[in-house]
Amino acid sequence: MTRIYFTLITLSILNSCAGQGPVLEKHESPSGRYTLEIMLGDKANPRDKYGLMFRLIDKEKKQLDYIRTGSSDVMKWAVTWYNDTTIVLDSHDIGSYGWTVNEKGKLISVTSVERPMEDAAVEAFKKKYGKHGLQH
Repeated sequence: MTRIYFTLITLSILNSCAGQGPVLEKHESPSGRYTLEIMLGDKANPRDKYGLMFRLIDKEKKQLDYIRTGSSDVMKWAVTWYNDTTIVLDSHDIGSYGWTVNEKGKLISVTSVERPMEDAAVEAFKKKYGKHGLQH
């Protein structure tokens, strides 16, 4: 019986260390319908090691989507909900990007980040770091 518990604990620890990196931030949508977790990618994968990943979770804590943002934790970044279904990222290595949550709970890249969305991202950046560094 002790051996079974030891095996389960060991597997649990190994599973938590593999794959997705630590959660850096959590952002609840305005209605509370979704939670966005920002995390680092897989440490064992050079492509994802410092990459920012988004994990979208619903109220029942079910993972709806997991995406690579294209941004990294090497440069400063900030994320905010623009509205209940749109997320904007302001990253000093890739610029401003947006995603919208579709009816299936998947994050879909926004083709053009409009000025009000970019302004919201810049405000989130200023709130996080105290200043932005770029004129907007």
